[in-house]
Amino acid sequence: MHVDSLIIEDFPVVHPYTGVNVIENILLDKKYIVVRDEQNRFYGILTPFDIIERPHKIVFDCLGKTEKVDASDTIKLAYQKMVNAQRHVLPVFQDDNFLGIVHIQNIVNSLSNKTDSAVNKLEETQKELEEEKAKSQIAEKLKEAFLQNISHELRTPLNGLIGFAEVISSSRFDDYQKKEFYKFVTECSQRFLDTVNEIIEISRIQSGDVQYQKNCICSATILVDELSQYYRNEKIALHKSHIEIRASKENNDITFISDLSKIKQILSYIIHNAIKFIENGYVEIGFESNSEHIVFFVKDTGPGIPLDKQDKIFIAFEKLESERHSVLPGVGLGLTIAKYLANSLDGDVWFDSVPGVGSTFYIKFPV
Repeated sequence: MHVDSLIIEDFPVVHPYTGVNVIENILLDKKYIVVRDEQNRFYGILTPFDIIERPHKIVFDCLGKTEKVDASDTIKLAYQKMVNAQRHVLPVFQDDNFLGIVHIQNIVNSLSNKTDSAVNKLEETQKELEEEKAKSQIAEKLKEAFLQNISHELRTPLNGLIGFAEVISSSRFDDYQKKEFYKFVTECSQRFLDTVNEIIEISRIQSGDVQYQKNCICSATILVDELSQYYRNEKIALHKSHIEIRASKENNDITFISDLSKIKQILSYIIHNAIKFIENGYVEIGFESNSEHIVFFVKDTGPGIPLDKQDKIFIAFEKLESERHSVLPGVGLGLTIAKYLANSLDGDVWFDSVPGVGSTFYIKFPV
């Protein structure tokens, strides 16, 4: 940065042959005066020190040799010239043309701002590096969790598919046994497909490739009826035929405009999770509404969510353990996807949970 950006063009001026007594008040106020004649030729700059040191009758007699600053000088160089000359104000020239003056206060302010800016930039850079390091560590942990989960979730059903395909091909088993084998192969296939679908969905979310159809007319009553009926059948495939699927509806139906398929997807992730963890009791699906929002809820009498896990429940690849199984099927992406999709539809997902009693998930959308 050069001195030309700090040039002052508005300053007090006196003629070289002005009486010294005339300039006393100006010096008391401004602390400096530029001396120029009628042709605007520059003679020098007076400060109170010059008048005290050389108390003559006219201004010209008080002028001494003046250090000059070139317009192309750096601010640091101009500051050094001021220090060497022991002056707080110096004239600025370009070639032989007088352009104005530069004041020590402006020089100091500029240098201070430049230093502050450099310090701030250094602090910002350091903060960015720390944030990038934290992101990198999180990404590494996610990568490890992803590889571990995917390795388990893909190999397990694939091993089942391959093994039982060989078993079915054998003639040593009767029709009943083969039917059971076929059922197991179907379950493994569905588990494999669900895992692949979740991986594809989270990849689309991260790449911003999710498509929405937000102009569908959605009926809350129909949604609850369809989902409750579907999961009454699905609970058998999930080996939870003993639990109850309840549908709770208001007297009046609520219709609203949104993306119907995405809402079904969100609710399905949450209902499926509830059924997966519950051992006894029921899963209840319903909705409530006010003038601004409709809130679907999925209530279960499952084990609840441990307190130390409640702040991590929507984080990708975070998985809970059940009472009977150390690890349940799934890669830990369902609630992550549900939360993202709800937010993208101007809604939200949250929950209340009491360990040992159960959980209630709420899914809110604008009406």
